[in-house]
Amino acid sequence: MSQKQTQFMVLPNEVIYSIFHFLKTSDILRAFGQLNCRYDDLIRFHIKRIDLTDDWDGNLQDFKWICRSIQTLKINQYYIHWLRALDPKNNLSQYHQKPSFWTIIKNIFTCSQKMTRSSRYYLQRTILNVNYQFSQLHSLHLVNICEWTKVISNMNLKSLSLWFDDDHRYHREKGFIPQTVTRFSTNIAIEANKFHLGLIDLDVCISSMPHLLEIVERTPNLQRLSVTFADCFLQCYEKVNYTYSYFETIVANFRPLINLTHLCLSTKQINNRPTNERFPFDQVQLFIDQCYLKTSILRKVTLNFDYIMFNENLWSTIVRYKNTFDRFDFYASFTVNDIASIIETIQSNNDHFDYHIEDVDPKFSRAGFVHIYSLPFAFDKLHGFISCSELGSRSSFLSVRHLYLTRNYLARPISFESIARCMPNLISIDCNFSFDYSRDIKISPLISDQDILNYVRFFRFIAECRCRPEPCICFTQLSQLLDRMPRLQYLIISEHALRNGWYSLASLERLDFRQHDFKSSHRLPEHAPHLSTLFFDYELSSVNTLSSVDNLSDIVSSLYMGIPSLKFISLKTYRIPLPRLPYKKTRLPLPCQTIAKQALVHMQSKHNRLRHLTLNYEYAVMEFFLENM
Repeated sequence: MSQKQTQFMVLPNEVIYSIFHFLKTSDILRAFGQLNCRYDDLIRFHIKRIDLTDDWDGNLQDFKWICRSIQTLKINQYYIHWLRALDPKNNLSQYHQKPSFWTIIKNIFTCSQKMTRSSRYYLQRTILNVNYQFSQLHSLHLVNICEWTKVISNMNLKSLSLWFDDDHRYHREKGFIPQTVTRFSTNIAIEANKFHLGLIDLDVCISSMPHLLEIVERTPNLQRLSVTFADCFLQCYEKVNYTYSYFETIVANFRPLINLTHLCLSTKQINNRPTNERFPFDQVQLFIDQCYLKTSILRKVTLNFDYIMFNENLWSTIVRYKNTFDRFDFYASFTVNDIASIIETIQSNNDHFDYHIEDVDPKFSRAGFVHIYSLPFAFDKLHGFISCSELGSRSSFLSVRHLYLTRNYLARPISFESIARCMPNLISIDCNFSFDYSRDIKISPLISDQDILNYVRFFRFIAECRCRPEPCICFTQLSQLLDRMPRLQYLIISEHALRNGWYSLASLERLDFRQHDFKSSHRLPEHAPHLSTLFFDYELSSVNTLSSVDNLSDIVSSLYMGIPSLKFISLKTYRIPLPRLPYKKTRLPLPCQTIAKQALVHMQSKHNRLRHLTLNYEYAVMEFFLENM
């Protein structure tokens, strides 16, 4: 045994790094950490980035050992208290000590029983100021952390990212972006006064074009600017609508961005029915023209707009930009009443643009959608997909990584044929469609071939079919698609899909059930044994499965005990109004929050493995998180 160990110890560094390449960060730390000084140096030199939000199986001690050498850190709300635990002044024992049953009871009943809309319930978890200073950390990615200024106050960062999974479009937080940060990105709209002169790379979310001008007024040294609108511009849009003359006056006086080389503007991504009928393209055009007039450095412009209205002035501007900038990438989906006329207009610039038509069912749609993009196609997302045969023959879609199928009611099938050859780098497919069976019930809504989608990691399959037979034909063909995705990690699916039998989901790590009733949840450990994250969306009433403390604790604990890799369970609840009964016979159900709290206490006291289970409750969503200690 000692001889084999010695032979392994003398392997060259290149071989050791090759072994590290096939292992997860947490596995490297547990297998080789603190083995000897040489391996400690190799690990610290190799691991420069840690992502605590995805595929992390280590504990606080593993993180504490490696934290001094990491340069990039991604962390969410469930691990944020680890940063404070790194401070030697804090008592780390509070994170490892098993709480007693009566301590848990006391913590629960001392909490306020009334929760406001913005409040959040944490069990033994608070976000406090982080005093620990990382010696080499220069890039920090915060996920779902509202009090981010408390986290970064003592850090010497160069890059900062704020990201929220939910629709947190606007956020008011005390404090400012640190002066050391030169690159900042976020998907929420932040007040302009938080930005500073030292920023050179921005990826921001804005509420309006005047909001953008307020930001660039405070960041005159920008070199790269990427902007996404926080809202859709609907026909009933009631927010402040700035006139063109007012906006023109503001633009004429704003400080020129003399160092700007790359500009990108895009609308909020739309996957359902809303459109951007009142999108202020005239203001966007004025901003771009002013940037180009005041500096000759701007050479690359990217525009990506979803479901805006088509008009001749807009199109002439797009053609002008294509002939003006060294690199102009354009992709937009247009809402049109006369598809033939817009195709004729596009063909007049056939050398620079291509298009495909998003097929519509005249029975349900008043207008059509045409997707127009510049050549060569340079975007990683493609919308309005029906079939590869209907895409432009002059376009190459090798850059496409995310595919979004049509959002219209269909009168004919969606074809999955040739996707692997047309888009070989595809990693996600979003399939949310409605099929009309009333036309011909014999029509198969899906067509597929034998190609393997080797790199697909994300698949969303939600079918809301009209006149749907039982069982739905859509779900009978779902297994054929799943069999062609050997590396699938994240699946979003409705409960109806399981009525025709379970599928082999051995590679799956995240599963999102829509309209689930928990009748088949006991089969998850058998068919998806490597899950780490579970989302459930269900209706809750006095007759449903999770209307009592015992039922909730039994289901959640059985999932955790049956799937060793499971860390996170989210349950989104809707309470159905109960029928009116005589006063004496009416039995009001327990509030969801009370059920969740009492179930947590029951699970922590009953199962030793669940003693570190925590609960967040917000907006009728129960979130159970099991931390490795």
